Amino acid sequence: MDFIPCQGAFSAEPWMQISRRDLYQRVWHTPIRILAKEFDISDVGLSKACRKHGVPTPPVGYWAKVRHGQTVSRPPLSGSGDEMVTLNAQQHRLPAVAEASVPAPAVAVTVRDSEAEVLAPVAAATLAALSKAKPTASGFLGCGSAQVVRCSLSAQTVRRAALSLDALERVLPQVGAALVHDKEGKRVAIRVQGELLGVSLTEGHRRIERPVKPSPHSYFDRREYDYKFNGQLRLSLEGHYAGRKSWGDGTRDRLENKLAAIAHGIVAAGEATVRLRQEREAQARHWAEQRAIREAAERRRQQRKNFAEGLAKEAQAWRHAVDLGGYLQALSVAIGDTELPPEARAWLDLATELVAEMNPMDRRVSALREPPESCSWLGPFVKPVV
Repeated sequence: MDFIPCQGAFSAEPWMQISRRDLYQRVWHTPIRILAKEFDISDVGLSKACRKHGVPTPPVGYWAKVRHGQTVSRPPLSGSGDEMVTLNAQQHRLPAVAEASVPAPAVAVTVRDSEAEVLAPVAAATLAALSKAKPTASGFLGCGSAQVVRCSLSAQTVRRAALSLDALERVLPQVGAALVHDKEGKRVAIRVQGELLGVSLTEGHRRIERPVKPSPHSYFDRREYDYKFNGQLRLSLEGHYAGRKSWGDGTRDRLENKLAAIAHGIVAAGEATVRLRQEREAQARHWAEQRAIREAAERRRQQRKNFAEGLAKEAQAWRHAVDLGGYLQALSVAIGDTELPPEARAWLDLATELVAEMNPMDRRVSALREPPESCSWLGPFVKPVV
């Protein structure tokens, strides 16, 4: 059930092949979102490959039923299981943050002294919100709105977090970015390359289970935890792109010493987000064009169907009129020179008149010789002749 790695003609990245039978077994054994990571493609790309090659995939709710021990049937794999499916990782992977083609401009980063009283607007508002916040039972101080950055910290790191946000807020304009109030998203975001990226600041912690004496009257064992903070800050971005999304304290450098690299990483993330948005917009336009083509084809098919039905109806009316005309002619021959009473003569006259009205031949010939100015060649010249 292994992949066959191949080399694309115009790509340095490998693309891989797997048989329909093996792919069918894998998608029914592992959720597509997990399997896609193993194959190094997006889950959308993997689903599209399955649909293209007629490989059935689990419906919504399948894995929930499996988790609860229910027996769920699955549709059989039709056709040849030996047919190979090509998975092009480059085509179906989200665009990664590209390395800069030109050297990134130098940025000046200055972290204020811990005693500084004046901070940048968003950093100052975030510090004020954290200072007023009441810690949870676990010791977390949190905030987050369109006015302040979303944070989850201990009281010991609030000041340092505010100074880091202050330095970030002042360095972002040097790379064409800024912290902005995203009222629609109810958050503070980073505007870069015309895109909005969510931002948050958190402190690392460890959860320690606290021994709890079980109650003899409880059906479930109760668990309680203590949280121990480690003082390590982490800045995270929220966005739809493949690439680095967080920076934090390390063994060599603290977060505030990485702000220059973070600023350039934010620019790269914005560029990747723009590329992804443009690709999705192009895909949406392509889908719209394909939908318009399908709708036009369906309209033409329906027009041809209506045309065929109208033509058959005309032919049937003509054949019926011809049969009636033949019948009236046979009647005339049978009557011969016999003098008919006025009522019988009126009957024959009416029958002849009605047969003439039933015959569409003259009306169709007239319509073909002198069609209306605006008419469709697929249509019955504005209205049917029968």
